[in-house]
Amino acid sequence: MPEFSIESLDMHKAISYLGVDGNEESWSQFDGYHHAALKRLEASGADFAVIASNTPHHRFEAIVSGVGIPVIDIFEVTAKRCARIGVSKVLILGTSVR
Repeated sequence: MPEFSIESLDMHKAISYLGVDGNEESWSQFDGYHHAALKRLEASGADFAVIASNTPHHRFEAIVSGVGIPVIDIFEVTAKRCARIGVSKVLILGTSVR
């Protein structure tokens, strides 16, 4: 079993930081909250990170910008696997954020 680190973020805090699409500045706290967790994982010596939540993937590119370890995009991995096995329709479930 390899060593691993977990950053468990407060979903209520993350939701309170949600921005407004079309207003980049309004997302600064949301992006920064997730980005800081990735930087802590990087500093811990992690070889890569996974954001295991749907909501932050809306801002994936902004959140991972400047992080020095690979961050696995669960949607990209899912899409590649679906393409490989011939799936054309996918349902991704999540919880309401508002």
